[in-house]
Amino acid sequence: MIAPVRQLLRSLDPELPIIETHTLRDEVEASLWQERLLAALSMIFGGIAVLIASLGLYGALDYVVKSRTREIGVRVAVGAEPAGIVRLLGREVFVLVCGGAVLGLCAYAGAAVWLSRALYQVPAWDPVAIASVLLGIGIVAVLAVSPALYRAVRIDPASALRAE
Repeated sequence: MIAPVRQLLRSLDPELPIIETHTLRDEVEASLWQERLLAALSMIFGGIAVLIASLGLYGALDYVVKSRTREIGVRVAVGAEPAGIVRLLGREVFVLVCGGAVLGLCAYAGAAVWLSRALYQVPAWDPVAIASVLLGIGIVAVLAVSPALYRAVRIDPASALRAE
């Protein structure tokens, strides 16, 4: 489309300097670089936040497992099933993650007014987005605590009781 327009302009005035010609699509693409940069940086910092939160959750549960090794060893020696150990520690993680999710939803509710002004044709309270974020938090939490739970289930009662 640019070449015929150039020819038409040159036929009207051959002395007319045509320096730059861009399509509207190119102009729109060029004008959105700040928004794209902001979106990319938000994704990077969000990923870093997820990584730090999962490491913190892993560290907290790993500390709990190490500090309660004797208790877990006694429970296994008395006959506790691995599923019972997972339920015992998983309940604590569940309360922690749900408390964080509730606090996050409260913070989101406070920021919803600003978000509704910042987002174009996107409702601030999109149930699909909220549900997918909560599902993502749950998946990250399960992945973060799995190694510590596996280590808790594999505790040898004799060595746990002998160690202290």
